[in-house]
Formats: sequence, C-alpha cells, structure tokens
Amino acid sequence: MSAYRVSGRDGRSSLFCDACGVSSTVKSNLACWEKLERSLESLAIPSGHHCQNHSCSNFFKPLETHPEEYGRHGMTAKGEPRLKCKRCTKTFSIGRPHRRQRTSHENKTVFQMLVGKVCLSKISKITGLAPKTVYDKVDFLYEQCWKFLASRESRLPEMRFRKLRIATDMQDYMVNWPNKAMRKTIQFRALASSCLDRGYVLACHPQIDPRFDTNQIQDAIVESGDLRLRPAFRQYARLWS
Repeated sequence: MSAYRVSGRDGRSSLFCDACGVSSTVKSNLACWEKLERSLESLAIPSGHHCQNHSCSNFFKPLETHPEEYGRHGMTAKGEPRLKCKRCTKTFSIGRPHRRQRTSHENKTVFQMLVGKVCLSKISKITGLAPKTVYDKVDFLYEQCWKFLASRESRLPEMRFRKLRIATDMQDYMVNWPNKAMRKTIQFRALASSCLDRGYVLACHPQIDPRFDTNQIQDAIVESGDLRLRPAFRQYARLWS
C-alpha cells in the first residue's frame, strides 16, 4: 500500500502523507533541477584574468591561482602585457577594465545616478553622454559589481559564523517589453536574502532567464502538450507560458 496519495483541482496537485496526514504542494523535480543547474553555472563563471576559450580547460583557471598555465607573449600596441594559454595556445591581454572607454571619468557619476534611481534618459542629459554610451557604461558597471561581489562572497565557505540569521524577502517588478516586437510590460519576481545581524545583502535571484526566447518557449510549450498537464508534470514547468 502506498504511503502517499496525490489529489487536487484547478491544475494544482497536493501530496498527502497517509502516515501523518500532512500535505504539501507537488513540484516538478525537473524544474527544481534546472533551477539548481542554472545557479551552479553562474557560480562556475571564473573571475580574474583567464583563457577566453570556453572549450579550454584553462577557462576555469585564473592567472592569479594558476600562473603555471600561462606564458608571456609580448606586448600589445598600447604596451599592455599579452599572455598565451599553454593548453589551447590562445592569447589575451591584461589591461585596465576601462581601457576602451573614452569617458571613463564619468563612470562614477553614472554609477551614483543609477544607485539614486535616476532614469537613463536623464543620465544622458545631465552627463552629456550619448544614450548608447550610457547603456555601455551600465553593462560595464554591472560586470564590475559582479566581480566585486564574486571576490567577496567566494570567501564565505572559509568564514566561521557563530550564528548566521538570514532573512528572505520577495518583490514584484514591472519592466518594459523584452524586445521591440513585443511592446508590453512584463512582471517578474525576485528573491533577496540578507544577514539580519550585519545587513549585508547576500544575493538577489530574479525569476527570469534571459537565455530563452519568449516566442520560442511558447511554441515549444504548445507543441509538447504542456497546457493539458498539471504544472508539476509539465516539461517546461519552470517557465511561464
């Protein structure tokens, strides 16, 4: 005799335990695994200077921790050191992160305005920068913030806490259309976690995956017959239709 039974209406399924009588919502194991896999992929992205060839084993070996995997290969025209990967023989240069920016002195101003929730059009008007330049700086600042957090939080496994209390909150965000062909606002949620004692924000996980195209996913959902199944048993249970 089974110790569990599944029941539910309106597309929602619940799992009942016959031993204790407690019920819980049935979730897709495939969706949970896909979410974990995506999180692990983001953690696996290396920081620092490393081989730029994604198929090379040295892609995950930064120069700072694996200097034996790289060799000097002259200088660039601007006098920046060039290195050569000993595995795939690809070369890459070491330079300042803002070496391709002509208005790097405006990075601090743009960053302060972004933190102050100034809209992009006003940032462009106040700084005199072209809209494309502002967008490029937003991407640059995002990458720098990501590297800064990665360098700090990579030390968490080595740290010892007497007592660590984590608070988690969920918020809904309304953003503009994802592309020019789909002119409508979309809503997504994000979960943020922070330390109650120190106030340090550990992570913010948005409920959006930019790797997928909305129209392609919708076609795949229809073709697979997911709309006829309960949410927990769908092939694309993790993605909204």
